[in-house]
Amino acid sequence: MQENYYEKQIELIKDKIKNNLWDEAYQLVLEELSMPYIPKNFLDEIKRLESEIKSNFKLNQKVNIIQDEEELKALLQQDEMAQIKALDQMSRLNLRQYDTLVQDTFDLLKDRLFQNLFLRICIEQQLTNEYKIQADGIEYILIPASLCLPENSEGIEGAYALLSEWCDKNPSLLNLCLEKLQYEGLMALPISYTEDEAHDLAFQVLEEVFLQISDEKEWNAFKQEHQLGYNSLSTH
Repeated sequence: MQENYYEKQIELIKDKIKNNLWDEAYQLVLEELSMPYIPKNFLDEIKRLESEIKSNFKLNQKVNIIQDEEELKALLQQDEMAQIKALDQMSRLNLRQYDTLVQDTFDLLKDRLFQNLFLRICIEQQLTNEYKIQADGIEYILIPASLCLPENSEGIEGAYALLSEWCDKNPSLLNLCLEKLQYEGLMALPISYTEDEAHDLAFQVLEEVFLQISDEKEWNAFKQEHQLGYNSLSTH
């Protein structure tokens, strides 16, 4: 089902390009690339289409990066597509020159996923100023450059290795688990998973995904076959 979804989205993007609907194709690409995880074969194709669209934009002088702070803030207060566009535009800016906009963006984004996608951009750009972020009723004062990208944390790396081992005979299950793992890592920001948390994180992800696509009986058989469970020190 997941593969069928990406196949349809890629065909839709190609149809937009074929009909010279380049702006609509680009919006679809941005929407897909905003997702925390895409299977590699589809990610490669979507990025190829993104390059093709950008090349067309460049040839037709249609790419104009929005640099006006008020225009970007206006986008952030609109619907999800407008917010995705704003985040994409800001990822192309040198945010070190837009310190006030960075804090305003954290204040304006109410969706936790979008807020953390923006935090990821700030981490990638290694911003060294302090910013306030509200998450789950907690106010964090943080320096993005001091944070770790989710996929680089010891907890996510450890969980990735375990899931790859447990699901080595089921690539489809592994892809779904890795997608869920990437999402969990992103949504945990500004906190990173530690090495000690890797096993229970991997087991939690596997359990949730497995029970979404199968039943309790098959899950219990899979656990027994692989001798899986939460660590003895876990509070689960």
